[in-house]
Amino acid sequence: MFGGLGERFRSGLGRIGKQARLTEDSIKPALNDLRLALLEADTATEVVTDLLTRLQTRALGEDVQRKLSPSQVFMGVVHHELTALLGGQAQPLNMRVQPPAVFLQVGLQGSGKTTNLAKLGLWLKKLRKKKILLTSLDNTRPAAAEQLQVLAAKAQLDYYHGDRGLEPPSLATAMLEQAQLGGYDCLLVDTAGRARTEETRMDELKQIHAVLKPAETLYVLDCMAGQDAARAAQAFQAAVSISGVIITKTDSAARGGAILSVQYLIGKPIKMMSDGEELTDMQDFEPAKFVNRIMGIADASGFLQKAGMTVQEEQTRTASHFDFNAMRTQLMQLQKMGGLTAMAEKMGLQGAAAQLLQQQMDDKQMRKYLGFIDAMTPWERRHPERLNGSRKLRISRGSGGDLAEFNRMLKRFKLMQKTGAKMKTAKGRQKMMHQLKGLPPGVMPPPP
Repeated sequence: MFGGLGERFRSGLGRIGKQARLTEDSIKPALNDLRLALLEADTATEVVTDLLTRLQTRALGEDVQRKLSPSQVFMGVVHHELTALLGGQAQPLNMRVQPPAVFLQVGLQGSGKTTNLAKLGLWLKKLRKKKILLTSLDNTRPAAAEQLQVLAAKAQLDYYHGDRGLEPPSLATAMLEQAQLGGYDCLLVDTAGRARTEETRMDELKQIHAVLKPAETLYVLDCMAGQDAARAAQAFQAAVSISGVIITKTDSAARGGAILSVQYLIGKPIKMMSDGEELTDMQDFEPAKFVNRIMGIADASGFLQKAGMTVQEEQTRTASHFDFNAMRTQLMQLQKMGGLTAMAEKMGLQGAAAQLLQQQMDDKQMRKYLGFIDAMTPWERRHPERLNGSRKLRISRGSGGDLAEFNRMLKRFKLMQKTGAKMKTAKGRQKMMHQLKGLPPGVMPPPP
């Protein structure tokens, strides 16, 4: 996502001159390229106009500081304004209510609401340590409730089916009572998706909202739907007063204009984002870090937050003793999350930085390493230091590989052991985070 926006923007930066100050003539090429990129991304026209006006006003007269080029100064201005367009500061979900906190999901048909509800429930359980109850008020789509029930089981979350013969407002009352009796911290409620031109079901949604009195009414925005989906949020805002937005499918090839438009159009913050197909693919939305991603500035925190949700019990058990079981678990988790290519994308790495990360281990090599480990006996996996020449030869042949490649894997294994040891210390973790968050050469951080 945003590949075209980033490329056009960088090409415009290359044409900014070397004057001591940014001028209207020097920033014009960058603004024109940015305008085209935003319109091609299907950003609302009024959003584009307002953003470019603010960019020009803020950029003109900015002093080019020592050690910074005009393009770097302008990049800082753009970062600041894009961050402001997306809400400025991160807005966490409202948990400061009498339990159960009700999170009501609304949105258009096909926006991925049902899957998103399970992702949100798992995120609240894993990272906020909440007791979660999922339920559905969608009686219009065949098997919608059953789909959520399957997802809840997969995420190991409680689910309440209720009497599907009841009208949604009455069913909502029963759901709330069930959450109260069960001592749940959060009740997550899915609703029927609305068509873009449909207004008849809004009255039903108003009744549901009145019954549940939700702590959060969250509009689910499909990034692939374009600015129409962002404009549709205005109808929901008028009906039930949306408190925030969850964006989905940010890992897709969508143009992304809906994300840049929705905050401007309804005046409500984006609170969460889903960036993959797995149930663990959910994280806080942080405007400044999302702008890093748009502009190609590396950021590791979102990836690390997501990775923290995928830690299994086996990883915890082997934390003090890194063996081939632990390495296999890490490789499986990395493979499940899309490999190093996906890691580079989620960290916002581009160009040489992305290539450097991807060269560390490609998907083919990862499969070979897993093959080597699978060819070991349980004892050999637990005692890597005891692998002698004959064992190495048997394992490499048994996996269909060769001894030279197996020895290369052993070197990688020892490096991972050393890295794990360093991460046990506060100093080591700080150094690792600093390396992961390092900005590419020539890119300045956002202004305070």
